[in-house]
Amino acid sequence: MLACTGRLVLWMLSLFLSVTAASAGVFARSRPFLFLSSTSSVSVPGFSAQVPKRVSRKSFVPSAVSGKRNFLSIACAVSSPSTASDTERQMAIEKISVPAAEKLRVLREEMQREGLGGYIVQTADAHQSEYIADCDMRRAFLSGFDGSAGTAAVTLNDARQWTDGRYFLQAEQQLDPSCWKLMKAGLPETPSVEAWLKEQLHASGASAGGAVGYDPFTTSFSDLRRLEDACGTALRLVPVGSNLVDRVWNKLAKRPETPKSPVFAHSPSLAGSGVAEKLTLMREKMKKENAAALVVSALDEVAYVCNARGADIEFNPVFFGYLLVTQDSACLYVNAARVESVCAEQLKAAGVSLKPYEKVVEDVGALSDQLQDSQGGKIWMDPATTNVAVCRAAAVGAKGLAGAAGAAFSAGTCQGQAGATSPVLLTHSPVSMMKAVKNQAELDGMRRAHERDGAALVKFFSWVEGKKRDGSLWAESEISLSDKVEECRREVAGWEGKDVFVSLSFPSISSVGPNGAVIHYRPERDSCLPVTPVMYLLDSGAQYRDGTTDVTRTVHLGDPTPEERRAWTLVLKGHIALAAAAFPEGTKGPQLDAFARQFLWQNGLDYRHGTGHGVGAFLNVHEGPLGISPRLMGRPAETALVPGMIVSNEPGFYRDGGFGVRLENLVAVKELRAADKGLGMPRFLGFEDLTMCPFMLESVAEPSLLTDGEIEWLNMYHQRVKERVGGILRKAHEAGVADNSQALEWLDHHTKPIAKKKCVTGRTD
Repeated sequence: MLACTGRLVLWMLSLFLSVTAASAGVFARSRPFLFLSSTSSVSVPGFSAQVPKRVSRKSFVPSAVSGKRNFLSIACAVSSPSTASDTERQMAIEKISVPAAEKLRVLREEMQREGLGGYIVQTADAHQSEYIADCDMRRAFLSGFDGSAGTAAVTLNDARQWTDGRYFLQAEQQLDPSCWKLMKAGLPETPSVEAWLKEQLHASGASAGGAVGYDPFTTSFSDLRRLEDACGTALRLVPVGSNLVDRVWNKLAKRPETPKSPVFAHSPSLAGSGVAEKLTLMREKMKKENAAALVVSALDEVAYVCNARGADIEFNPVFFGYLLVTQDSACLYVNAARVESVCAEQLKAAGVSLKPYEKVVEDVGALSDQLQDSQGGKIWMDPATTNVAVCRAAAVGAKGLAGAAGAAFSAGTCQGQAGATSPVLLTHSPVSMMKAVKNQAELDGMRRAHERDGAALVKFFSWVEGKKRDGSLWAESEISLSDKVEECRREVAGWEGKDVFVSLSFPSISSVGPNGAVIHYRPERDSCLPVTPVMYLLDSGAQYRDGTTDVTRTVHLGDPTPEERRAWTLVLKGHIALAAAAFPEGTKGPQLDAFARQFLWQNGLDYRHGTGHGVGAFLNVHEGPLGISPRLMGRPAETALVPGMIVSNEPGFYRDGGFGVRLENLVAVKELRAADKGLGMPRFLGFEDLTMCPFMLESVAEPSLLTDGEIEWLNMYHQRVKERVGGILRKAHEAGVADNSQALEWLDHHTKPIAKKKCVTGRTD
């Protein structure tokens, strides 16, 4: 995600500013994440020689678990019309041309107008999405730091930006030190946002100086509860309905409009179940919880239930909407004009009505009044994904919103205070697990998507190897390789039909040498490194109509050092250990994480991100509630893996300033052995590899570190890759659709069985 070198970025930025000064008047796979946190089928018989026209690549795009649009480095590219749209160039120019001090000055004027001593700006939209649209990148606009994770806090005389270890370097490069101070979250000496605000404002007590504002639409109930618990009575938290950063943005520049992409149907043949079937299951779960209504706020959950997709957030096939479900009705809050006819008919047949997006707070409040008058049950909401504005409407009702109850709202109002019964049920959304456990149709679609994706990757890496042989590879760059792998994906998908490929699933991380050590690196067209004979890491993926992919391979383009060989092989050993793991039913992510880290640990090494994140089926590349990481707190740590879930397996190693290694496959949880009641043994589970791409050991592996068991696993995996991916390439080649002779030769070479070494131990120290 960062520019290739800090000095180069700063030099280019200063040049850009000098040229434009006269006219010049931000999440998850985030990529690997820190452990802080319509057609009936796309399988078209035969092939078509027509390849979909490639959409010009956007270099102004968000990243996973994650990174958002890099406003700083995009400034280097605004002079090139082929790299960004007019809107993107305008946003880049506006962002760079408005000094940080000016934005803070105007914000503080607005704070004083509202009687606030402090203001909190989170990285969020109204649905607590990991990836957010341009119009919701408020924190990035205000502070200049656009990493996917972070919180800004501003007082009348200070401004601080918190972020985690993935983004320390990026934040140091992007923040204006004369206005902002970086707060390195997770370090012992760094106070929390709440503690810092208390220290800054506590002396003001309950006066205006002790009032801290927040946006109730971009703050989740969970965040409000955490803020209130941390602040106690030292600070007064004030919901400000009109976002203050929006006011600043519109005064000094032009805030982007809210996206209004078409909402289209996701075929039931790919979804595996219809909208009515999903609503029935949700209503059964509501009955068990004595919930009269359920508000679904997370965008991927709304899309999943409605068998609908959109493009409001780049790389995520979702649309802005809420879903309100009762025992006898269901309403999707989305502007009806956006919903395509097939999708609208599908929703109508399932009994889902449409209402304007803006009506949800009003309707939730009216429903709350009705339920409280009749003692008819509670309104179920997920506290992690439902914003305070909607929670407040459910807790106090429409009548309360107009009076003192709405103004005095606190987290306790929803939870029930002083023995009062709360009208709101605050617990995990039932849709989260429904979506995470894929049915047979979704699993089949994900397998097809990964086989197709594997064919594209084989074409890409065979192209790289061919360019290396003839010496032309050294004329390429990180961004040109990123462009090429996208081109390969579009081409291979085009053999089946023009609508199979939808988009990338996140901005490709194409990194040469030292940039591979920047976990969330993303190349920029005018500042990236040229390809040289060093380590090359490619973390990329795609959204296809039948599935979502996310894969990382690391290869060496020259002669690896002993350290590089050893590090790469230790990462591979951890990857294999997790892929081959067998575990009893009920096992959770933290219990599996050490499988992937053990060989690095034996050598005093580790990596600073989680090992695995959930992945959606033609939905978000980062999907809850599951995950694999050492973190013992939070929803992923509480969620047991069950058959049908899809999770990534992506251990890594990063030598700052040197190189990075990451090897990632997506895997599906499957049953290995049924429960043995006679022995009192539970059912045992394991993983099925979905990703189909050779590891290319020849370029960098240290074979002496591999055991016979690991070699056997590699041979079996590569045989599957050869059969499944080779079939796609061969069929297109024989049909005359594409010349895949080079790709097939490369695939045959890199999937040849490896001779066993008769190793007897797995230790490497």
